[in-house]
Amino acid sequence: MPITQWVDDVNQEFETYGDFDSYELDPEPIGVGGFAKVYRAVKDGKEYAMKIPLTVNPNSDVTMAFEQVDLKEYKAEAKNWAIASTEAPSEVVRLVDYNVEPFPWMVMELATESYAKHIESGEASVGDFVDLLYALDKVHEAGIVHRDIKPENILLVHGKWKFSDFGLSRKMSSMSSSSVGMKGTPQYMAPEQVSRKRFGSVDSRTDMWQIAILLYRVMMGKYPYSTEDVGELSLIIPGDGPEFDDVPQEYFELFSKALSQQKDDRFLSAKQFADNLERIYHLYGAPALGKEIDNDDLRRANLSSNISSKYKLAMQSLNDGDYSKALKMLTDCADYGHIQAQVQLGYMYSVGLGTNIEGRKAINWFLKAAAQNDNVAQYNLALIYAQGKLTLKNYTEAINWCVKAKANGNQDADKLIKMINKAQKHKKKKPE
Repeated sequence: MPITQWVDDVNQEFETYGDFDSYELDPEPIGVGGFAKVYRAVKDGKEYAMKIPLTVNPNSDVTMAFEQVDLKEYKAEAKNWAIASTEAPSEVVRLVDYNVEPFPWMVMELATESYAKHIESGEASVGDFVDLLYALDKVHEAGIVHRDIKPENILLVHGKWKFSDFGLSRKMSSMSSSSVGMKGTPQYMAPEQVSRKRFGSVDSRTDMWQIAILLYRVMMGKYPYSTEDVGELSLIIPGDGPEFDDVPQEYFELFSKALSQQKDDRFLSAKQFADNLERIYHLYGAPALGKEIDNDDLRRANLSSNISSKYKLAMQSLNDGDYSKALKMLTDCADYGHIQAQVQLGYMYSVGLGTNIEGRKAINWFLKAAAQNDNVAQYNLALIYAQGKLTLKNYTEAINWCVKAKANGNQDADKLIKMINKAQKHKKKKPE
């Protein structure tokens, strides 16, 4: 029986779900939040995570009475979590079990790390967010809006980041603009969570605002606000909004759209957000940061990080025989000074791989790499001038490039010098 059916009618007698005593809990929690704590739980030799209210001691015989409104909220969370688990099991930390007896509890997949810890370790990167946004799109397709996306609610399960903790989530079809009160984590809250009267009801675009705030935090090593005071944030968020003028120029339009005050001006879907981020990231990249850094340093790190990745993709396209795609990507890399890309372009233009043979372009790309003491480029220039196929034959120029290539460690340069000297002697012996 699916977990969604069990949650829909938790009072029925089912053998599969709802037996708290079938779990063995560790004596101490492995995580504590603002409203709940999490224990490692074992059942039938398998490890899980069990979430229970903060006020409950699961190892005590003392029971607590919960108001019906509290039980209703727990069931609403379980129901939304169960739907998301069923519809998007690869994107959501899967809900395994649930009941409200002897107190509200939920059992889920056991995670190995939270994204909050990932940020603290300095290993979080902008590249994580393309996958996170595609995962979020799947959650939205299931009809669920999370409403509380933050590092603590993104967990690593079997090597993949998944969304967790659907305590504030709502089914899209049941959301109402009449809800009041600020609900969420202050630094990540969207304008509509602060003032629904001015900005309308919460929907999927609220999640995209929150993940954009998290993206900024990972990229820049800080929040886009000058304060952490809740009262001040409640005025800033629906007022001037977050400050992100310090992001690299290539990302500015992305943040401008994702963090628009009006929901209608934001991305239409998490997939659209992901597609735009992926396009920018593949061209410019971004480093994994744990602290604030100079924006110029950030830009340089962005370029260096991603150009290397793009070069690898270009070479993969080359190996796959997609020469036109490889040529375009290599040109992007070469324009930003990637030496190997410049050498590869020189070769492609010299032999007509994915393009026409163009001697001038081949020489120009080899010259750019040779100027940075690349001995392969220097050797190829020597070869071009020695052969005289792409330009006029010039043995003097060929010898000069051979000498430079040899000085930079090229082992074939010596052999080419001997061949050129032999060709010159042969030329001199020819009768007039």
